[in-house]
Amino acid sequence: MSKTWREAVALWCAKLLLFAVVLAMTRGAAWATAVFPGICATSVLGMTPMLPTEFHFSPVAATLSTGDVLIKLCALLMAVLGPSMRGR
Repeated sequence: MSKTWREAVALWCAKLLLFAVVLAMTRGAAWATAVFPGICATSVLGMTPMLPTEFHFSPVAATLSTGDVLIKLCALLMAVLGPSMRGR
């Protein structure tokens, strides 16, 4: 959760950049296909260790964060394993 306007702007910019990378990836940009798994993996690895602490202080926020981690983990798996599964 953002506590200052700077944090809110930073979060908004991060979401906008993620959207831009996803859009570029869906259009076939090779750089985006390489960047997207890195973004997802960094996010999953950065958020997961803090989930137990977050559940202690804010179960609602932790539930939303858990959903975010699961969605990014699924997106990561689809981005990495998807191309290799097309030929089967």
